[in-house]
This record gives sequence, structure tokens and C-alpha cells, in this order.
Amino acid sequence: MRKYGIVGLVLAVILVIVGFALRVPERSIGWDVEEYVGGDAYNYIIEGEIRAGEIAGTKASKTIYIIGGSIVGMMSLLVLGYETDKKKIAEVKVD
Repeated sequence: MRKYGIVGLVLAVILVIVGFALRVPERSIGWDVEEYVGGDAYNYIIEGEIRAGEIAGTKASKTIYIIGGSIVGMMSLLVLGYETDKKKIAEVKVD
């Protein structure tokens, strides 16, 4: 049971680190659209929508990684705490 708690803590740390390490794309709009659609304004609209989707997706991913890591960490601490309490109860019953 203890090894599950330790593996969970390691996984939680990895998830939180990945969450903080993800880079959110810049808000500047460039000419990343590969096809000219008939007007500069249309290209800016398309690029703006693509960039907004990238930013929203990255922020959602960051949040999911950080919250997921926090939940896994708390569950792992509960598992380790339960194991410790179980040993203390066994020691009291022996005496």
C-alpha cells in the first residue's frame, strides 16, 4: 500500500511540473495562415480565431494538469496516512 502512495506522489509532482511548464502562446497575430482567402481582414479574423483557440486550449490543459496533480497528491497522502494509522493501531493492540 505504501508503494502506491509514493508512486502517486511522484506522479502528482510530475503532473504539477508539466502544468506549470506548458507555455501559453503569445497573443500577437502573425501571418500563420497558409492560404490567402481574399482579403487581409479575413486573414486576420482567421488567425485571431486560431490563436484564441490555441491560447484557450493551452490554459485549459495547464489547469487540468495542475488540478489533476493536486488531486492525485492528496489521494496519495491519504493512502500514506491510512497506512501509518493502521500500523499505530496494530502497535497499540499488541501492547
